[in-house]
Amino acid sequence: MVLSNTRNGGVYQGVAASIGHGLGICIYAFLAVSGLGIILINNPEVYNLITYIGVLILFLFGFQLILEGIKNKKSETYKSLGSENLRGFFQGLIVAIINPKVIIFFIALFSQYMIKDSTFFDKISIIFVAGIIDFLWYFLIAVIFSRTIIITLLLKYKFVCDILIGFIFLLFSLFIFLKNINIF
Repeated sequence: MVLSNTRNGGVYQGVAASIGHGLGICIYAFLAVSGLGIILINNPEVYNLITYIGVLILFLFGFQLILEGIKNKKSETYKSLGSENLRGFFQGLIVAIINPKVIIFFIALFSQYMIKDSTFFDKISIIFVAGIIDFLWYFLIAVIFSRTIIITLLLKYKFVCDILIGFIFLLFSLFIFLKNINIF
């Protein structure tokens, strides 16, 4: 997702997607640290609702990428527009938020560090460390891929990448849906 945003909108859109994803991770870290994660885990209906919304959004992202790939068979040079940067930010945020398994990961991870007497500063530190690490990882991806010959190749074959990534998103959404209705 960050790579796709970097390819389509340049480094600024990729960084915006990184910021959005990092913020989404901070939200889940906050939920895990504040105890709301336990409520989500103990309420399968809420968990399933988030999962199905995520499946729908992933499906729509995939379908949109396929349509864009078919429409834009000619390689276009990217331009960085403010609205596209905002789009990258929201895509990063949504991709992080639609994955309810992140909360399970954080509860498992943070349970090693959270104690009954954890201070407010301890909790805030854990939240921001998770978000900052996530942001920095995707930030590096955006910067590295925007500065190399790889971006030239990605732009040249943009329509192929869009269609391929779109199909992968569709397959993931189908797999997650089938898994949640207990077919797998």
